[in-house]
Amino acid sequence: MIVNIEFFDEEPIENVITNLNFEVDKTVFFGYEEVMKPQKRSIERFLKTVCKVEDVEFYPVDPYDLMAIMKEIANVVRKEQEMGNQVYFDLTGGESLPLVAFGILSQEFSAPMFMFDVKNRELIEFCCAGN
Repeated sequence: MIVNIEFFDEEPIENVITNLNFEVDKTVFFGYEEVMKPQKRSIERFLKTVCKVEDVEFYPVDPYDLMAIMKEIANVVRKEQEMGNQVYFDLTGGESLPLVAFGILSQEFSAPMFMFDVKNRELIEFCCAGN
């Protein structure tokens, strides 16, 4: 199973662009509750119906606690990898502190990071697993 881990952005297109362009089985969002809550239902419905994503999960995180953010993300990534799933960190959109956590955890879990360049319609890999 391909699992896309990303930070929930205020801009809806940032939350779905990767899923629109690549086959993803599951998308896991981390984000600020006040940003996710109003869009959560519509994003999940869009991903499941239009993008054919099988499962969508949302995890609220504290905007100022890097260690708590890393712990929450690490727990999810560990669980996904233990199930044999391939995990990717999507840097498209998002806020700075959670993106720092993605960078650190990418190395720890040997999971690649990427960003989708909307303008050029291309995937940019920032870090390859094991490199």
